[in-house]
Amino acid sequence: LTQHNLWSRSVQVMEQISSNDEDSSHDCSHLSALNLAHNQFTAIPNTLSCLAVNLTRLNMAYNSLRSMGHITSYPSSLKQLDLSHNRVCCWPSLPQIEAM
Repeated sequence: LTQHNLWSRSVQVMEQISSNDEDSSHDCSHLSALNLAHNQFTAIPNTLSCLAVNLTRLNMAYNSLRSMGHITSYPSSLKQLDLSHNRVCCWPSLPQIEAM
């Protein structure tokens, strides 16, 4: 069984906001779940917290991550993070997590 990767090696995320729209709710991404599993990421994208400010679920399973990255790499709205099946060997100290 051979799996062929038909996607390019990079991802471009573009969001165009109409200058005529004065509703500020359209000024940010409404993306709430992102599945980036089964890729070859070696690090959490640094711009993730800026591009996906409303992200609540992130799946980074089955990548090549060795580190969880800094806590500021993740949006503050994130509630669920899947880093399974990676080679994470160092975990940063985490601030106390609030009870949900």
